[in-house]
Amino acid sequence: MKVLVEISAGELFDKITILKIKTEKIKDKSKLENVHKELDILEKEALKFDNMSDQLSDHIKNLKNINSELWDIENIKREMEASKDFGENFIKISRDVHFKNDIRAKIKKDINNLTNSNVSEEKEYSKY
Repeated sequence: MKVLVEISAGELFDKITILKIKTEKIKDKSKLENVHKELDILEKEALKFDNMSDQLSDHIKNLKNINSELWDIENIKREMEASKDFGENFIKISRDVHFKNDIRAKIKKDINNLTNSNVSEEKEYSKY
């Protein structure tokens, strides 16, 4: 079955960067096959942005970097959870998740604004 849904440009590039990280991190061949299949589909869609500005390229690089940091943070949190280590480091790294996700949301919003995306994700959380 195929599902077609319009998403924002920021969401498209966010998903592509996450899939690229998965191609670097995942070792299981059958999982990698699925990752590559989805990545191929989304990269074809991203070709619409083929005369990408340097600014858009920079946003995508920053998005990949923040998603890589989030990947590592989530793995560290899982290791701490497994060892029942809920001390200061666990608290710090858990807090990092929402700080980094706020940065990620801003980058996606910047991509949406830069590309005049038809759809744009909105966020609204309590201030900290």
